[in-house]
Amino acid sequence: MDEITGDLLTLRRRYGEEWKIWRTNAGPGREPGWVATNRVPGSPWAPTLHADTLAELAEQLERPPTACGRVISPEQRDALLAEVRAYEPVAGGRT
Repeated sequence: MDEITGDLLTLRRRYGEEWKIWRTNAGPGREPGWVATNRVPGSPWAPTLHADTLAELAEQLERPPTACGRVISPEQRDALLAEVRAYEPVAGGRT
């Protein structure tokens, strides 16, 4: 087993319940990158982490950035849509 494979397995053991950790395919003239995808619905952490090296990804996993925005429930979505629809112009009339 090479060093990268061993380090990847170590990260997967430590963070694998919360993050799917994988390597990207390299394009022409590019090195593959490293990615961690958040598995926890509604998590306060970013949904995806990207890094050029496995060591950089490990640092991000240790202190992941916070997510932007938040997940809303179906009930919250329905209430927001009802509020928006209340202000939509009605055909042939109200302004």
